[in-house]
Amino acid sequence: TVFYTLVVRNPDGAVRRGVTITDAAAPGLRLQPGSMRVDGAAPGAAALETNAAGTGFVLALGDLAPRAREVDEGRPPQL
Repeated sequence: TVFYTLVVRNPDGAVRRGVTITDAAAPGLRLQPGSMRVDGAAPGAAALETNAAGTGFVLALGDLAPRAREVDEGRPPQL
C-alpha cells in the first residue's frame, strides 16, 4: 500500500474556475476505489473519473479560492 498527498494551491488573489487534477499511477500501482479524500471527505461520484484499470484519474475540484486544497490518495490503516 502506498499513500500520497497532492496539495493544490492558488497563489493568486483571484478565484480559479473549473480546476481539475489529472494523474497517472506509477507502473504496478492502482487507485483503490473509495480511498480518495478531498479536504478529508470523499469526492462526489460526478467529480471523480478513473480509467478501467484504476491506474489514472481525473478529479474536478471546481472553483479554487486563494487557499490550499488537499487531496489524499488513500487512507492510512485504522489502528
